[in-house]
Amino acid sequence: MHSRRYLHVIAVGLCIGTYVWPVLTHGKTHQKRKVIAFYDNKVVKKLSESPTHLYAEFPLNHVGLEVIHWPVSVPLPTQDDLKEVTGILTWFQREGAVPNSKLFCDWLSKQMSQGKKVVIMDNPGFFHGPKKNLLSASCKKMLKTLGVTYGKESYDNPFLLNITTTDKEIVGFERKRNLIDPIEYISLSASRDDVRTHFGVSIKNEPESESSLVMTSPRGGLAYTHALQYHNKAINSPVWYLNPFKFFELAYGLKGWPRPDTNMINGRRIGYNHIDGDGIFNPTPNKSFSGHVILEEVLKKYNTMPFTASYITAYFKIKKYNNTEIDALYAGISSLPNIEIASHTFAHPLKWDPKNKRGIDPYELAVPYSGYAYDDHRETVGSINDVNELHKRLGIDKKASLLLWSGDCDPAEKTLSVMDPDSFLNMNGGDTLSDAKHPGISHIAPLSILKGKHRQIYSSNTNEMLYLDKGFESYFGGFKKVIDTFKNTGAPNLYKPVNIYFHYYIASQHAGMRALHKAISYALDQNLFFMFASDYAHIAKDFFKTDIHKTASGSFVIENSGKLRTIRFDREDKHVNMARSKGVIGYKHHQNDLYVFLDEKRSHEIILSATAPSKPYIREATFHISNFKSSKSLISFNKQGWHKSEAQLSGLVPNSTYTIKTKHTSQKQKATAQGVLSVQFKHSEQGQSATAVRIEANAK
Repeated sequence: MHSRRYLHVIAVGLCIGTYVWPVLTHGKTHQKRKVIAFYDNKVVKKLSESPTHLYAEFPLNHVGLEVIHWPVSVPLPTQDDLKEVTGILTWFQREGAVPNSKLFCDWLSKQMSQGKKVVIMDNPGFFHGPKKNLLSASCKKMLKTLGVTYGKESYDNPFLLNITTTDKEIVGFERKRNLIDPIEYISLSASRDDVRTHFGVSIKNEPESESSLVMTSPRGGLAYTHALQYHNKAINSPVWYLNPFKFFELAYGLKGWPRPDTNMINGRRIGYNHIDGDGIFNPTPNKSFSGHVILEEVLKKYNTMPFTASYITAYFKIKKYNNTEIDALYAGISSLPNIEIASHTFAHPLKWDPKNKRGIDPYELAVPYSGYAYDDHRETVGSINDVNELHKRLGIDKKASLLLWSGDCDPAEKTLSVMDPDSFLNMNGGDTLSDAKHPGISHIAPLSILKGKHRQIYSSNTNEMLYLDKGFESYFGGFKKVIDTFKNTGAPNLYKPVNIYFHYYIASQHAGMRALHKAISYALDQNLFFMFASDYAHIAKDFFKTDIHKTASGSFVIENSGKLRTIRFDREDKHVNMARSKGVIGYKHHQNDLYVFLDEKRSHEIILSATAPSKPYIREATFHISNFKSSKSLISFNKQGWHKSEAQLSGLVPNSTYTIKTKHTSQKQKATAQGVLSVQFKHSEQGQSATAVRIEANAK
């Protein structure tokens, strides 16, 4: 079970001419990638429902930034907190959200003086008075440093206003800004020549009264109330007037910098599947367990696809569920080579944070176990250990290390803290949706949520529960609509992997199984880069560990743990200099962006070039590649993948013939006139050891 990612929250000096946020060390400019995001914790009771998390964090992740959420009513960040911070973000939804406006605005001014960018979204939170006409001198000074001069006029009558400036690159993203939708004028006139007004409104018959309701400057940016999003009760998601990707890129000075990418490997979109442990023993129309149906009709049938399946481990301790038939079911699932096993907790809490309790049991355990009281360690690390003990008893040589959150998937910070991030992975939550009922990007979840110092990785999609047509126990056939989300998060921009996420109980209805088969068929037709859920969790974690430096010569040095292996340059038509770059195995232009593919090592250097390389490189591959080496006459690497095993290589000698050798086959293939070689391998490893590949140029 997995709850909806709720979208509705309560509500509705010192001047510098250039930014200095990157830090120059040893001839390299280090990119700081963190943003402190303030939210109004007097109104927003759960971090997961704050506007900074719901609306800003996904686009900030997409442009390469990490978000540190900060309640506005607690002490302001210290210099130690700001070491890796490139900028500040505020997103308040009411006047007076800031408890001490003078202290807060003085602090923002100080951050700008030290080169950090300040971005103000929605209500600034430090206006006071019935007409927003009370503003401290400190806040006026801060706004002027940012780039706007505050005046007292304010109007919300559209008949008194004109739209004077609309930058179509920034405004009009999902809905055009007009004077029919709610609008509010407040006097924020550009105070410096380096201010760019992206959306300006003036008072009629007063041409000098233009207010920069959306603006950017070298010190950050501002997007005022009603200039960001359109809210309507008839739709489940607010739609954006503002293009948040381009706005944040400008406001935080990110243009030209690469972004760590979690959606593609070797030119193919990532695909993974995971099963929450609920309902494994639910009856089906043929009176067998749902787990039996999933085993026979999904896991065995689609044996070229990897699946991450999970168990609720309290069942291991309950006498009713301890017999040879159930042991055989567990063994049948766990022993399949295309299956990775995870824990779906011990007793399946429905509410992870006792502050959100409903009724007698604050955690609402879905699997009551006699004599058991909720325990953080037992539900998390303890349940993973349960899976490994089961495998040991059944003689299965597999170890679990992944926990899939249950219920509302919103664990408290203290719960996250018991899981050693070096030993255990965790995933679930977020509930990404993008379809006719949830238009636009507002219901696309970020990569994760950070609670204190502990990170919860989100799944890339939601499960069948949020696609119910007629309510729980009624009709799982609505899950076929997940394909709309896959399409909308893949084009015109690649935002998310294809993640088929469901429960065993989907097999309790014929309609649910038909929908699941449709989703799987769609994924197979896309020839994705398939992996286990734990592989994706590693990649998402590595996003936050990736360090990016720019050298004096203009190259980019990328350092991480070797799990995240794609770097994206937005709106970049250059090529990669394959001869001089280090740790790079290939690249591809896709949707006007440049995706660069890294090898398995921890350090890489990317050098861009105006011309295409003549050295062979990977353009696309559906499999992992290691030990990649290339020259004009010989290309060699090890491959390991699922489903269809195919690749495209570029930079070869045009119209030349090559021999492709593995231990299984040898085949000849001719490169195109553009020097592209397409190879389809007859053998895919399906979780087994890697296959060595040699591609040799034939002598003329």
